[in-house]
Amino acid sequence: MRALRLGCCALYFVSAGLQYNDPDPQAWVLIYSAAAAALILPPGGRWTRGVCSFVAVVALVWGALLLPEASGVALSDLTASMQAKGGRVEIAREAGGLLLVALGMVGALMLDHRARGATARG
Repeated sequence: MRALRLGCCALYFVSAGLQYNDPDPQAWVLIYSAAAAALILPPGGRWTRGVCSFVAVVALVWGALLLPEASGVALSDLTASMQAKGGRVEIAREAGGLLLVALGMVGALMLDHRARGATARG
């Protein structure tokens, strides 16, 4: 599980780094870096649950706010050229990225819960 956690952490850092050409990179760098930082925290650690929960809620709320603007985008459009499809595709991709952040944080919370249980039993 540690390797999966570190792998996801690395992917979030790479995602943050890829935002350099985005029209609004600051917010995206922040959310991806926050997700990566949350995964650096040790499972069962004092701050882990709060940080992961906060990042998950922010990602879910932000993604939910984007979804109405992404309506009508087919899954096949997500891999098409941005110029060929327009702004809705970018918004759908952003919502997908936020969903991946939220899922990663939920996974980390599950590992955190498991680590806390092992500590309590041990």
